[in-house]
Amino acid sequence: MILEKHRGKWEIKYNEKNVAAKNLWNTVAAQFMPTVHHLNDEETVLAFEV
Repeated sequence: MILEKHRGKWEIKYNEKNVAAKNLWNTVAAQFMPTVHHLNDEETVLAFEV
């Protein structure tokens, strides 16, 4: 719901060691076909537009 209320460009960053966050954001963002940026071994950013 939050993404639908706040349309625009989104960037979500999570730590690869946080499995719950990784699963949550990859599931939520999947429908928007995000671009995945691996900043380093631990940090990943999902960039997408709603």
